Amino acid sequence: MNIHLEQGITIKDGIIMMSEREWVLNFDASLLVSVNRIAEHATLITDNPERIERQITAECRRKDKRT
Repeated sequence: MNIHLEQGITIKDGIIMMSEREWVLNFDASLLVSVNRIAEHATLITDNPERIERQITAECRRKDKRT
């Protein structure tokens, strides 16, 4: 399932894959949408957890500065 193409759909279990190379997609809203589409069990798989965390945190800080 692609979260951007499957609007309004909910699945029971899902795997969320995030890559540090796709940094333009690594922001809090994208992760939130992914998690909210999964009703029971979500598994996050990533090639670099620390880098993904930094990318999402940096995006949140940029948003905070704009508001």
